[in-house]
Amino acid sequence: MMKALIEGSRICQIVAPGSEFEVAPGLIWIDVADNVTEITHRYVNGGVEAIPAPVVSTADQIKALESSITPRMIREAIAGISNPFPGGPHAGRTAAQAIGDIEVQIAALRAQL
Repeated sequence: MMKALIEGSRICQIVAPGSEFEVAPGLIWIDVADNVTEITHRYVNGGVEAIPAPVVSTADQIKALESSITPRMIREAIAGISNPFPGGPHAGRTAAQAIGDIEVQIAALRAQL
C-alpha cells in the first residue's frame, strides 16, 4: 500500500507510508494500491479508479496510419531500395513492404466504416 495526496478528483502525489507531510485544507491523504499512479488514476466518489483510455475513432486511426507513410519510405519504394528498416514498427521490412503493410491496415479499417 502507498499513500496518495488528493485534491478534488486529482491524485497529486504518491508516497510511501510514513512519508506523508502536513497539507493545506482541502487536501487529504488516502491509502492506495501500489499500482496507482498520478497519471493513470483519479479519485472519484471516495474511491480510486483507473482513467479510461481515450477512444480513437476509426477515421482518426486511418489518418494516423496514412501519415505514418513518410516521404522517405515512398522515395525508397519507388527507387527499389531493399535495405530493411533496422528498428521500429517496420523492423526487417523494406519501405515497399512497410507501405504495403500499412495499406492493408488502412483497408481493414475502411471496411469497418
